[in-house]
Amino acid sequence: MSKGQKGIVRGYFRAGAEEEGFREGVSALLDAGVSSGNLFFEPDGHRELDRVLELSQDGDTILVLRLTDICGPVKALFRLVKRLAAAGVRLRSVSEPWFEIGSGTLRDAPLCELIRELYKLSLIFPEPSVPRPVGRPRGNGLGMREKLRKAQTLYRQKQEWPVAEICRRTGINERTFYRYLARQEEDIARRPRGRKAKPRGNSGA
Repeated sequence: MSKGQKGIVRGYFRAGAEEEGFREGVSALLDAGVSSGNLFFEPDGHRELDRVLELSQDGDTILVLRLTDICGPVKALFRLVKRLAAAGVRLRSVSEPWFEIGSGTLRDAPLCELIRELYKLSLIFPEPSVPRPVGRPRGNGLGMREKLRKAQTLYRQKQEWPVAEICRRTGINERTFYRYLARQEEDIARRPRGRKAKPRGNSGA
């Protein structure tokens, strides 16, 4: 990056089940300097996190709501820190303001300090959870209902976002989302670019 050029700040967090917590997470990252177009979140998995890591380049900053949002075991965090620092990407945490890494973190004294802080984190990080059973349950289970509710919230708040973007961010199918809106008697302002409804045949007249 050329001298004086300001990098992009991207935000990421794990969206919980409660709508209030979701709004607080979004607000915290926006208040910390992340623009709405550079805000990424997901309830589980790591597809959006991988996008953030792939997009970030030398001079950019990744701002997370909490360190546990990006990895579980402290060893995984250390590997991520090394990767980002080597690429010149800064990593900061809203909930842990003392934690900040940059291109100089892997040198001598800063590296020793980082190791000490990571060790402290290892004492408070939660134990790895029990692996989930293989396969997904059929039907609109709890996880799908949460995604649909989050998509509906974004649909109401982000009038400028197309439905495709909302569904991509929440990991649901557009047709499923529109059916959900219809069941909730939501005022649908945007229609999917799918097949048109088939005209009904003549009733024998």
